[in-house]
Amino acid sequence: MRGFIVFILIILLLLVWISNLQKQAELVWIDYEVQRGDTLWGIVTAHNPEGNRQELIYLVKERNGIGPIIQPGQIIEIPVVIDSKT
Repeated sequence: MRGFIVFILIILLLLVWISNLQKQAELVWIDYEVQRGDTLWGIVTAHNPEGNRQELIYLVKERNGIGPIIQPGQIIEIPVVIDSKT
C-alpha cells in the first residue's frame, strides 16, 4: 500500500512539473508593417522559427481578416511566442 501512495505522489509531482513547463511560453500579438517582398510564411517563420507555420498563417489570416495576399505598408497583427521564464 505504501508503494502505491509513493507512486501516486510521483505521478502528481510529474503532472505539476509538466503543467509548469507548458506555462512558461506565452503567445502575444504584435503589430507588424509588411515590407516589400514579405510573405506570410516568411513573416511567421522569422518571428516563430519553432512554430507550426501553417497553423500560424491560419491564425494571422483569421485575426486580420485577410487572404493570402499582403501589401507593403499593410499593418497586420502577428503572433510571437514569449518565453515567460525571464
